[in-house]
Amino acid sequence: MQDYQPVKVGSKSEALENPLTKQEQEILALVAGGKSNQKIVQILYIPPGTVRVHVHAILQKLEVRDRTQAAVLAIQKGLVAEELLAIEP
Repeated sequence: MQDYQPVKVGSKSEALENPLTKQEQEILALVAGGKSNQKIVQILYIPPGTVRVHVHAILQKLEVRDRTQAAVLAIQKGLVAEELLAIEP
């Protein structure tokens, strides 16, 4: 099940629905919190390849080049829920 929220994404000027799945939002929140892929693997109990695939999908969907740009966009545009940004294991 995917949760969508209206936000502006990438360089597009019109408001778009949040293109990220719930798991992508969770991973993006961890990326925004400075977590490495290996730390995300440990926190979410998912394989490293799955994390890499999700991170790649996030970058593509948000039309950004790297994790830092994705993290900044996530915070600026509210692409992840506040409670997800508070994850601190």
